[in-house]
Amino acid sequence: MQQQSQIFTAFYQADTNSQGTGIGLTIASSLAKLMGGKLN
Repeated sequence: MQQQSQIFTAFYQADTNSQGTGIGLTIASSLAKLMGGKLN
């Protein structure tokens, strides 16, 4: 559960074995907010 609350934090990675920077959900959340929406 602790990992779920942090997934929208920039550069957070729940699994260090996966590739990527951990910024994708942060960007998606910000874009949704700009368009009046919300990701949760």
